[in-house]
Amino acid sequence: LKANEGFANLQAELSDIESRIAAARRYLNSAVGEYNATLEQFPGVFIAALFGFAPRPFFALDADRRKAMEAAAPAVRF
Repeated sequence: LKANEGFANLQAELSDIESRIAAARRYLNSAVGEYNATLEQFPGVFIAALFGFAPRPFFALDADRRKAMEAAAPAVRF
């Protein structure tokens, strides 16, 4: 019974970690979007050109890498 509780707690914690990673990914993409928009607006466009700032890509996985990550679950040892 205690092992079952421990496993349930582990599953809940792994789910929480996945949620935090997804939230961090959304935050990163939001920050990149704001940064890129600032580079295209006045006066940011002049400052960016002066100091060599360039647009940054959003975080995204291609289809092959996404399938590989979804197919291979991380190894969990007890």
